[in-house]
Amino acid sequence: MRKLGLAVTIALVLFAMVVSLFGSSRPSAANELIRYVPQLELTDLSPVKVVFAPDDDTLLMVVNSHGRVDIFDISNPGRPVKITEIAAGAADAAFTPKGTPREKIKIVSGGVDGTVRLWTLDGKPAAEPFKGHDVEVRSIAFSPDDTRIVSGGGVDSPGFEGTVRLWMLDGKPAAEPFKAHDRRINSVAFSPDGTRIVSGGWDGTIRLWTLEGKPAAEPFKGHNGEVWSVAFSPDGTRIVSGGFDGTIRLWGIAARRSSTLYYCRASLGLGFVHKRFFWIGCSDRISVQSASFEPRGELFLNEEGLFASVYSEGVNEPNDRLQEPFRAIATGGHVIWQRRAVSEVSVERVRQVLFDDWTLRERIYEIARRAYTLANESYAALGWWKVPFWPALGWLIAILAAVGTWIFVPHKLAYWAMTSVGSPEVPTWKWLSGVLTLFGYLGTTRRPLTAWLRKNRGALLEQNFAGRTPVKEREKYCNIIHEADIAAFEWDLSASGSVRVWITGVGGSGKSALAYRMLRVAAEHKTSAPLPILVDEDWDGTLLDHVGQQLTADDRRPTRKMVEGPGR
Repeated sequence: MRKLGLAVTIALVLFAMVVSLFGSSRPSAANELIRYVPQLELTDLSPVKVVFAPDDDTLLMVVNSHGRVDIFDISNPGRPVKITEIAAGAADAAFTPKGTPREKIKIVSGGVDGTVRLWTLDGKPAAEPFKGHDVEVRSIAFSPDDTRIVSGGGVDSPGFEGTVRLWMLDGKPAAEPFKAHDRRINSVAFSPDGTRIVSGGWDGTIRLWTLEGKPAAEPFKGHNGEVWSVAFSPDGTRIVSGGFDGTIRLWGIAARRSSTLYYCRASLGLGFVHKRFFWIGCSDRISVQSASFEPRGELFLNEEGLFASVYSEGVNEPNDRLQEPFRAIATGGHVIWQRRAVSEVSVERVRQVLFDDWTLRERIYEIARRAYTLANESYAALGWWKVPFWPALGWLIAILAAVGTWIFVPHKLAYWAMTSVGSPEVPTWKWLSGVLTLFGYLGTTRRPLTAWLRKNRGALLEQNFAGRTPVKEREKYCNIIHEADIAAFEWDLSASGSVRVWITGVGGSGKSALAYRMLRVAAEHKTSAPLPILVDEDWDGTLLDHVGQQLTADDRRPTRKMVEGPGR
């Protein structure tokens, strides 16, 4: 026990050291370039809103200042292709929610004429106009289950109050109008579970509603000026808002507190694509963050194509017709003017990092790449710890190999832990090394020994019982009338795993013959039955020592400790 305690203590110390080494890291050299500054002109799209399709982030909707709705295929980010153009007279538009096949995707638009209209993806009307608002519809959204549409309207004229309206897909009102904000409503959205609606308006407040039009909370106040965009987080516990004051704020619904995520007016909207990423539509770019609001990069629309900036990695340019469109700014504000100071990234890398869109092969490669980078950074930061690092790493690999062997090929562990026939017990130094690497310790547990016995069961059964002379000779005299007793014994052994049978009779009546037949039939027909061993000779020492010496296969036999413990 003292040996085991010392071994376990050493193992725990080494393990803690390796964990602490891998837990340390330092910033990579790529982080020294803190941002990329685009030198681009705006496109002629004159966008007022940009939206990704919820189930297909290769579809991008742009609502321009003239009310036209354009649908782009951006499967090649370097060269977007317009696939639909709708003269909708729209102030806002939205895609059908997630779970909709591409061929069934619809678009709803809120018009400057106060109507709500439903369109197919190819730009054809899907229903008659919904009429109810007396003023322009500035915001529109589908419910998550695709059964309702919410719209928000209002104007800048004194005396008018912005209202929120809930519609069925056939254009009928689903509730009375919500008396919402002073003057106009700029943005509305459904919660992920479809039970609440959030709205943001001219009065600078964010309001939460039930589907019956009742306030679900007190108004959220924090923006200095109009609220232009609102959205729920994927878990429905937070709200994201963008305002005229140039801030993007994250609100905790329960805590009623906000924090600033980004600086941008979000005049083109904001929202989530599944739980994969969060986007913010600024006037000159689209900022992309993870679903947990970690910055990833930015997209820039230009008449030459779509430019992408991937933080800490570089930029993707659709062509080389623009001269040096990006400059690098180093830590401290120093501008790096050299040509190609900013690294170039591929379209595939933009897709992977910005949109979290990976094939299985790419995901595996990325995990391996990150692990390799982390290992290099951690090793460089070790300093004098590099001396014990390799022994500790070797020990950890040995531990993992032992555990893996114990799980997948346990009989190998038992074989390695056993002694060779004719050799003495395992010496102390070898036992200690076996405990430290877990090979010796795990090899003596029940699972490996059971697997070794099962693997060598045929040879062990033959040499310890079925092939022994007393068994072969006396079994000839087993009376056929005992076949029912033999079958009953085999059945009872299978059912309970433990059976005791008392056989009586005068000398020479075949008691041994019947016992041998019972054991052989049960052992041959049921591989999980106990392994019978015939002891028909004198022995020295204990019975367990003698039995252990009989269990020999491939020039190996269990140690005394294995026989005393799980082999008993």
